[in-house]
Amino acid sequence: MSTPYRVAILLVAASGCGRVGADDAQPAAAAQDRCLPADSAERYFSILDPSMCIVAKYDLPASTEPSTMGLSGFTWGRHGGPLRGPVDTASGEPTIVRYDVPPARTGTLIARATRLVVPGVPAAAQWLPTAIDLPFNGWTAVSYAAAGFLGKGAGAIALFDGDRFVKSHDVPGGAYLSSTASALLHASYGPAGTVPTDGGVPEPGVYLAHRCGTSGLLPPGPDCREPQRIMRWDYDGGCCNTKSTLVGPIARDPEGNVFGTQILRSTFGLTDAVVWGLTNNSVLAGAGVPTALIHQVTVADPPLGFHVIADGQRLYVDTLDSLLDHRTRGPHVDVSEYHVDRSRDVIVLGKSRHLLKKAPESYAWSSLFLDGERRLWVGVTEAGRSAAGRVTVSAFFVIAPR
Repeated sequence: MSTPYRVAILLVAASGCGRVGADDAQPAAAAQDRCLPADSAERYFSILDPSMCIVAKYDLPASTEPSTMGLSGFTWGRHGGPLRGPVDTASGEPTIVRYDVPPARTGTLIARATRLVVPGVPAAAQWLPTAIDLPFNGWTAVSYAAAGFLGKGAGAIALFDGDRFVKSHDVPGGAYLSSTASALLHASYGPAGTVPTDGGVPEPGVYLAHRCGTSGLLPPGPDCREPQRIMRWDYDGGCCNTKSTLVGPIARDPEGNVFGTQILRSTFGLTDAVVWGLTNNSVLAGAGVPTALIHQVTVADPPLGFHVIADGQRLYVDTLDSLLDHRTRGPHVDVSEYHVDRSRDVIVLGKSRHLLKKAPESYAWSSLFLDGERRLWVGVTEAGRSAAGRVTVSAFFVIAPR
């Protein structure tokens, strides 16, 4: 079997990041003052796009260093800082961690851990690494699979108000999570509120669970709709004989477009990802034909280090080999423009360029996400510097236009 690789997809809108060009470039002195020295990250990666630079660098406190999960599972929380998904899950009571960002451009993040008590979690449950803050009710959502992320077993989505358990919903195989302004988006093997049955056929896809209805988050009301599968896949792996289809992470951008990931296992022992996009109009209609934006990028199995973050204009892809030229070896983050073709109501991928390249012999970034200002956070790790062979977290580098 080939070596598995990690891929992450993020989307960055020009409205948040700005654009550096001939007409609006900042003076060189101002740009230099904004940017930290490039050599602060050279042992981990180099920035290949001259319009971007490192604008901040933050360490994680040693007491919250993760184990073999590295830095996977970070999102941006409603508190205005990084939110780390379930860790220390052996007890069946996972911990999420909120980090406060110091006012300076360098320093150590301040950690605030919250233990989550979820009733009825199986002893063998596996927690998906991401927690998300929902834009309604002040809730936070996490998910677990009872017996692996294969869609064959039970799982659940659990909702919390702070550290107070609110409710949970059965969902086949666990779920990757995102949301709209009023509904929960989840990629799973069936809708929320269903339990897999012996001999049942998994239905992988992206589902929209409204705040009301039979399996909704709130009591029924006049505008209720039942959970809907808004994205299903018909790509079979092309030349390769696909053995099974798994689900991967999802995201929604500010315009309401939704991005989902189909994971393909082939009989040749390869695991590939296909990234799909669905327009906001199709999401609102509860149906549509998603567009395959990127085909067959090799990923880890299960794809727990695979990230999808949407921000409206640009698509960032973290891959072992450059998407621009497969002869360009080594992990890259490549960026592709995208837009919505209104006449056809489809998402269209545009031109691409290199953004980051992993340094030789270094540990790759293991987390990528956007903050409230739509700046890219790149988490890097090093190994063997703490007790019991745990992974030592090095830092987060924040990348933005000069």
